[in-house]
Amino acid sequence: RDVDPVALRQYLTFLWVPGERTMWQGIRKLPPAGWLSWSERGIERGTWWDWDQSYQEEMPAESWIESVRGTLVEAVDRQLMSDVPLGTLLSGGLDSSAIAGAMRVLRPTSPIRAYTAGVTGDEQDGFADDLPFAREVAAALQLELAEEPLDTSIASILPLLIWHSDEPLADPAIAASYLLCRRARHDGTVVLLSGQGADELYHGYRSHQAVRMASSLSGVPTRLVRAATAIGSAIAGQTGLSSRASPRRVLKMLRYLGATSGERILQLADWGSASIRDEILSPQVRAIDTGEVYGDYLALFEQSRAHTDEERWSYVLFKTFLPALNLTYGDRTSMAASVELRVPYLDRALIEQAGRIPVGLKYRDGRQKWILEEAARPWLPDSVLRRSKTGFGAPLRSWLSGEMMKQMRATLLGERFEARGLFRRQGVLTLLTDLETGRRDVAYIVWALFTFEMWARTFLDAPGVAPTSFAA
Repeated sequence: RDVDPVALRQYLTFLWVPGERTMWQGIRKLPPAGWLSWSERGIERGTWWDWDQSYQEEMPAESWIESVRGTLVEAVDRQLMSDVPLGTLLSGGLDSSAIAGAMRVLRPTSPIRAYTAGVTGDEQDGFADDLPFAREVAAALQLELAEEPLDTSIASILPLLIWHSDEPLADPAIAASYLLCRRARHDGTVVLLSGQGADELYHGYRSHQAVRMASSLSGVPTRLVRAATAIGSAIAGQTGLSSRASPRRVLKMLRYLGATSGERILQLADWGSASIRDEILSPQVRAIDTGEVYGDYLALFEQSRAHTDEERWSYVLFKTFLPALNLTYGDRTSMAASVELRVPYLDRALIEQAGRIPVGLKYRDGRQKWILEEAARPWLPDSVLRRSKTGFGAPLRSWLSGEMMKQMRATLLGERFEARGLFRRQGVLTLLTDLETGRRDVAYIVWALFTFEMWARTFLDAPGVAPTSFAA
């Protein structure tokens, strides 16, 4: 039971392991749409489908809106086939709300159950409180809304979730997903619809904005941007501004704009920085070549047959972030609660249609996912349609620097963690101090280390037995 050092370096870069690698040395996964045949002739492998973005179909915007609306309703209709009680996850954002709107169109008088996480929005983590929006959607569509609270107690269930996941996933959304699925099953709801996939299809992430901005600012000298980034980073580090959402995002954007065209794809994918990882990793893991870490991303960016960088980036996300993180935790946490999770946006008809939609209809009039927003307009309140993009997760930065700091220190500075020989204790100590003081934005890499340690205790130190408790 050995750790793959390349996978560990990737995990601390992306918060999950992309592509075919796993955290296990010598164990691989099939890629999306991959097949493998094993016979006396040996092993053969290949892929049976790929997302084609090479052709954009030009027709009036209104025609595209009607087409997307109709295809979405048809896709949801296919996902509603069930002989057991069925409901939906509802964040109050556009993606899940549009699913709920299509469900109401198809079932105009039937009761529809919806499940939302009750977590307070947080300025430090940069996301708004979902609950008021979810309630507004529920009222407009006459949904039966169940609210599940989410707080720092997620740390107590993380060992169980890691055991279910088989691999470390450093996103607190895994806990929110499990708690909602568990609540649904408790209520007797056996099938849930999810809004996963819409951001990849219709360009809804902040990283899409970054790619678009880089194209429009291509004439600005990179040396000026890098100088501004260096000054801004120094100021943010001294004042603690790097722990706040808006300055943090501005600095990340500046780092992206200051990178060369070949480096930009790496900036988009990276959740931290190479310098921080070098501080905490042992020489063996630190020596892993950058090409091995980012190779999948670069290859996929070139592999896409799309015509713009923005569309190529969506292709990369579709093949990495979506299956390696979102679909993985969605599948494992729903199965852990004996719930079936369905993803209407990943209906093949919707995916292939999205590949033909002109990129100018995905971002229009300063609004991302414009085409989906317009398609869902007859069903949803304006306040939901106008909402800024917000993540599905938890105020991790506030939690770790506050209530959970004692647990982080006990675990990551303990003998068991240090004895693994994968990390430098002084680097980890500096990381925790910076998190507590707000000097650097390192919450997610701290959470990644904590998650990895729980995975290691379950699968490296023990034979994969479901944990009943967790002690530092």
